[in-house]
Amino acid sequence: MGTIDQSQGTLSVQDKISLNSNGNSGSVAQASAASYYYKKVTYYKKVAYYKKVAYYKHHKKYYKYKKYYKYKKVTSYKKVYRSVKAASVYTYSYSSSGKGVGDCWTNSAVLMSQLTKAHVKARIIQYRTSLSSRHRSIQLYKNGKWVDYNYKANGYKKVYYATSSKPGMFVVSTN
Repeated sequence: MGTIDQSQGTLSVQDKISLNSNGNSGSVAQASAASYYYKKVTYYKKVAYYKKVAYYKHHKKYYKYKKYYKYKKVTSYKKVYRSVKAASVYTYSYSSSGKGVGDCWTNSAVLMSQLTKAHVKARIIQYRTSLSSRHRSIQLYKNGKWVDYNYKANGYKKVYYATSSKPGMFVVSTN
C-alpha cells in the first residue's frame, strides 16, 4: 500500500471516547487512478480439422471425414494494471460524509490506523466473498473474542460489510 499522510494530527480525548463507543473513524480514502499497459501473450490453441478419407466396402469406394487436431499459435494483448508502488502518495480526508469511498483494502487500512491511535485492539482479516476473492474487513477484540466491526451502524455502504461466513480467512495485521 502507499504511504499515509500523517498531517491530520493526533486524536483528542473526546475523539477517542466517541471512537471507542461506536467504532467509527469517519475516514475516507482517496487514491489516484491505476495505470495500465498491454502485455503480449502468446499461446497455442488446439484446433480440429477434418480430412476426407476414402475407404472401400464391397468393391465400392466411399468417403468419410476423419477428425485430426493441430496446434495453432495465437498472439493477443492483455491489459495489465500496474500495482501501486510504495512511493505513491495517498491523500486521506477525514470527514463524516462519504464513508466507503475507495476499496475495502484502503478503508481497512485507514480504519485500522485510527483504531490503533485510539488504543482499540483490532485486526484486519482477508477472505473470499461472492464479489471478491480478496475482501478485507476489520474485527474488534471485545469481551475475550473477535467480533466484526459494525459497518452498517457506522454508515458504510453494503459492499464493505463483513460477511457471516469467511472462507479462506486469514489475519493480515493486528495492532
